[in-house]
Amino acid sequence: MRIIRGSNVTYYISKEIARELEQDVRWRDEHSLVEKIVKNSGISHSGHVKGAISPEQKNYLDLWAQFRGVNNLGFLDAHGNSDGKNWLFTDDPNKPDKSVREWVLRNEKNHHALFLSVCNPRACEIETKKAILIYPSSDSFAYGDGRVFGDGDIHGMTTYNFYVPKIGFINDYVVDYETKELQKRLDQNTVKS
Repeated sequence: MRIIRGSNVTYYISKEIARELEQDVRWRDEHSLVEKIVKNSGISHSGHVKGAISPEQKNYLDLWAQFRGVNNLGFLDAHGNSDGKNWLFTDDPNKPDKSVREWVLRNEKNHHALFLSVCNPRACEIETKKAILIYPSSDSFAYGDGRVFGDGDIHGMTTYNFYVPKIGFINDYVVDYETKELQKRLDQNTVKS
């Protein structure tokens, strides 16, 4: 696994994806690799997901970073698959696949949100205790800007789950209400300080 730290975002890139990027772009240093990832993933240098979530969800994501006191998005870029019941990702094709769930649990404490650019062939769902989790809800290649290679929704776009700890999945129907509730919690914490 290659780990590249940007401004408010940490990229976790599987060895396999890094090799593919090296073949696709003749980068000479990590800065060029980060530029390539940013361009393809839809993640900005400030750690915001573009296209995969609505503007309202992005607002909630920003408030969550304040609430958690951690402003760093973790971005996992790897090929995904399943063993029939578990969601897995490939870091090194010469080694056994790794559990997406275990990776999430190990890394959520360091990030306000985790974005998984990992195919999800069995539409597995994952819960977290600390970090918001954004991941594809179907078996499709998960570009961060909504473009797909493979299945997706009827418009050919990847649909993403937006999971918030202790609340559940937040979609555009409830995001405004949940944003107001989170803002109240932030305001109460500010008054107590």
